[in-house]
Amino acid sequence: MIWTYTDENGLSSTQNQNVIITDATPPVPDVATLGDVTAECEVTALTAPTATDNCGIDSIWNDYTMQLSAAAIYQIDTTVIWWYAVDFYGNMDSCWMQVIVLDTLPPVITCPPDTLFYATVDSCGTFGDPGTADAFDNCAIDSIWNDYTGTSSAYAYYAVGDTVITWFAVDSSGNMSSCQMMVSVIDTIPPDIICPPDTLFTAFADSCYAYGDPGVALATDNCQLDSIWNTYTGTGNATSTYPVGTTPVWWIAVDIYGNMDSCLMNVTVVDTLG
Repeated sequence: MIWTYTDENGLSSTQNQNVIITDATPPVPDVATLGDVTAECEVTALTAPTATDNCGIDSIWNDYTMQLSAAAIYQIDTTVIWWYAVDFYGNMDSCWMQVIVLDTLPPVITCPPDTLFYATVDSCGTFGDPGTADAFDNCAIDSIWNDYTGTSSAYAYYAVGDTVITWFAVDSSGNMSSCQMMVSVIDTIPPDIICPPDTLFTAFADSCYAYGDPGVALATDNCQLDSIWNTYTGTGNATSTYPVGTTPVWWIAVDIYGNMDSCLMNVTVVDTLG
């Protein structure tokens, strides 16, 4: 700027003056304190803050993405983001916020339905696969396993009876849920019974009867025998008095689960006295 001075006689002189306008005032955030953003598993929206400046805003950016948009992948954790507002003269101000990503929800797990198997001939149980539990999670499933085999497969040997299997689903944050199923194995296989051979007795001299032991049936079972008995004496011992003629003796073998089998022998008593 040039100043001119003129006296009453028309004489003049000039003087130069510099007018310097500076901007030392930084931008002012429109919101003094930014609120935390909290979400389960992922952040779906994050709005950039705004600022006001006496001259004008040149840029707003953050230190996580280094641009205005903060759209990005945030780990399950707490992330501190600093926002910066810069005016046209390089004045800067900043504020910060927290992005908190949580995973507090356990997986949703569904067990297979209860399963029925039948024991095999040579065993008091059976090998089988009752299926595998299914699970999903809002974030990610880490593992699915059961307490019977300790793995994700329940294929194993199951004894006759009921076995409760607990399935577990664990997500990537350690949240866990469980469900239970029942594996039932029943024994429908009867014992294998063998009768003694048919037996011949001779009647006493003064009687139409003979007293003797025709033997005992033998039996085996895939599980366990409960009893062996005969229809003549009602016990496991056929020693008794038998009349002249042929007496059928049925032997019965019963296992611990009520399965039954039988065989027939004949006890013959002859009278050799005239």
